[in-house]
Amino acid sequence: MKLLVPALLILLLSISVFAAISEGIATSAKVPIRLGVSRVSNYEPRLHLSTLNQFVALQPTYSVPTLGVGRGGASNYHPRGSARVRSVASYGYPSAQVTLKTKDLPSSADVRGQFEVWLIDSETGYRLSLGTFTTQQGGVADFRYVADTYLNAYDGIEVTFEPLDDVDITPGPLILYGFIKPPE
Repeated sequence: MKLLVPALLILLLSISVFAAISEGIATSAKVPIRLGVSRVSNYEPRLHLSTLNQFVALQPTYSVPTLGVGRGGASNYHPRGSARVRSVASYGYPSAQVTLKTKDLPSSADVRGQFEVWLIDSETGYRLSLGTFTTQQGGVADFRYVADTYLNAYDGIEVTFEPLDDVDITPGPLILYGFIKPPE
């Protein structure tokens, strides 16, 4: 009896293996290798959407005055920032992301203001506001913008200073700027 149960179990398992081999499922089949355009079924060579994925170093428009050198003094430092601009179409659906990081900007609490990020189209002069952000001590900030659109038409990015209760739609004084190269 002790040998009968394991023998039946082995017999049942071996029947399924023999059935798979006889139907050709478990055999090694050769798959033809297709090269060129025929290997991709959803490729349209006439439709080419350019992808924008670029790092932009933001330049300051001013420098902070020094307190002096030597004991108790500080060396010059300038506000700085960087942005990652990404615009891509995935399955025909547009997607855009802008990530901006800053350092050494004035603290929002000290200057009682906020900063606004703009994308610039220099050909038409159009400015798109992406939103506002505030800075912590040391001028550190992290700004993120996500949308279902293309950003390929824009060739510049700017950061302006705005009051906390800003109701004016025009940009304030320019703090940081950078240029976006056109997509290839």
